[in-house]
Parts: sequence; structure tokens; C-alpha cells
Amino acid sequence: MQRQFQNPVLVNPTRPAAGSDLPFVDVDTFSRWVGQNTGNMTFLHALLMSIEGLRHITERPLSAADIKVWGCSNFIAEHRHMTVSEAPTYTDGKPMVAIGLGAEAPNDAYDLKVPEPTQEWIAAIASMAPNDCPNIALRGSYTYKVLKKYGLHGNCAILGCPSLFINPHHDLGARIRERVASPIRSVAVAPGNIANIPRKTLSLERHLVELIERPRRHLYLPASFALIPPHYGDL
Repeated sequence: MQRQFQNPVLVNPTRPAAGSDLPFVDVDTFSRWVGQNTGNMTFLHALLMSIEGLRHITERPLSAADIKVWGCSNFIAEHRHMTVSEAPTYTDGKPMVAIGLGAEAPNDAYDLKVPEPTQEWIAAIASMAPNDCPNIALRGSYTYKVLKKYGLHGNCAILGCPSLFINPHHDLGARIRERVASPIRSVAVAPGNIANIPRKTLSLERHLVELIERPRRHLYLPASFALIPPHYGDL
């Protein structure tokens, strides 16, 4: 059966980690490409893998698109005021789906207050639905609960982070369980955004570094070294 949309375009300004020029760019340029956070590469890569025919806006002009795809992160937060102008190409009349939208809070019992501009922004995205099906995919049940409180859940469905769909194996859970039960051969630690972690969690971050101070153990930083706060000292 032919799919409804033939030319989907990923409208995120963040560039996917691809292209013949990738091995030759400097760290600062690459950091700008990925929005100062290498974690963005993961879910954008997942979207490009999962949606048939999807191309980044640098590869397919928006004028050629029949639907827009926006890879989202934890945009719903009390300190972040999204605006309608941040909805990519809101006025061009083309439909859109937003995937991976999440709410940021200390825990899942927190009574998150969604700023009014962000509420308007979510409504704007919902108005661009291509049909009567949900066009906003959420990261989890907490985000759904927050939006339901404001009556913004009608065009939403819980799918999780797009990165969940990178691995093609349907028995992934069993494979992970088997590896957990096996002897540890290597350890990799991916800390949070070290540019924004408060002092109170510094001891935890240092402990994570201690875990990898042995052979076959690695630390993966989601930000460039230039963003590491001075109070981290010599990690």
C-alpha cells in the first residue's frame, strides 16, 4: 500500500551526524551541528531510520515537503517558555508531526506548571495534524498526565523516545537480560549534561568517573569540554 506522504522532511535545525565532511570538522562546529548536545544525534538518527523516506531539511528543501517531522526533547519545563514562533514553519500550511516531546521535572509526582506560551505552542503543533489521528508523540505517561491537566492531550500518544526503536531486534529485552547475567567485559558511562549539573550532584558525577578509571571502561560526554563548569576541577 502506498504511504500517504511521499516527501517527509525533518525540520530540526540540528544536523544529523552524517555526510562526507563529518570526519574533517572541528569540535566546535560539530557541537553546533548537534545543538551543543550529542544526545540529539541519537533520536534524530532514530527518526531517520524509522520513518520511510524521511530526509533532513539540509537534504530536501521544505518547499518539496508534503509533511514536516520535528524531533522533540524535554521542551515542557517551568523554566522554558516555548512560543508559537518556535514551531517550525508554523504558517506554511503544511501538516506536522512532533515526536519525542517530554516534560522535565524532579520526579513523576511533581505538579509541573506549564507556562502559558508553552501551552499555546503545543496547541499550535496540534493544529497542524495531518488527519484526525494524534500528531504529537510523547516520551512517557508523566508527560501525558501533565498535558491532560491542561486539556492538551487530545492530539497526543505515548510512544517513548525515538531512540527506543534504533535496535531492530524484537527480542532486545531478552538479549539485554542475558548480557546482564554475563560477566562484565567493559563499562561505559554517559553522564548528564555536565554544563548544567548543580554542585550537589558533583560527588555522584565524580563517582561515575571513578567507575571508568580502569581498562576497557569509557566516559562519553554529551557536551564539549569547553562547557564544563570551573567547579568540576580535574575530573
